[in-house]
Amino acid sequence: MLRLLEGVCAAVTVLFATLLVLSTNYDALLTTYRNGDLTSTIAVFAVACAGWLGLRLARSPRRPAVGLLVAGA
Repeated sequence: MLRLLEGVCAAVTVLFATLLVLSTNYDALLTTYRNGDLTSTIAVFAVACAGWLGLRLARSPRRPAVGLLVAGA
């Protein structure tokens, strides 16, 4: 079950990142962001990233050092 949830979080994260990169009208994207219309999209992306990382860490037999998570390595 954790693998399925991890896969869903990974798919959502990759989908949002791909759509953002492939977006060619950056001026419209910036305007939408400034108007606050991207808030729900950013929230879904952040939750999917956090879920993916959390589920991956929960499933992993090895725990990373706290310093690695803080340093972003």
